[in-house]
Amino acid sequence: MTTGRYLIAKIAGSGHLPAKFGVILVRGKGFKDTPNAKYTIIRGALECMPLFNRKSRRSTYGVKRE
Repeated sequence: MTTGRYLIAKIAGSGHLPAKFGVILVRGKGFKDTPNAKYTIIRGALECMPLFNRKSRRSTYGVKRE
């Protein structure tokens, strides 16, 4: 982070290639299956790629309406 702090975040969905110094957008929402991750990386914003061929829950994964 730009503040110099580290955080643990979950990337929603599958098929991601995170970069070490990539610019990402993070929101403060954790998941029940990962108790240590208190943050979520938003797909489709900045340098995190959206999921393609996604029909349900499009807005969570950054997929536009067809």
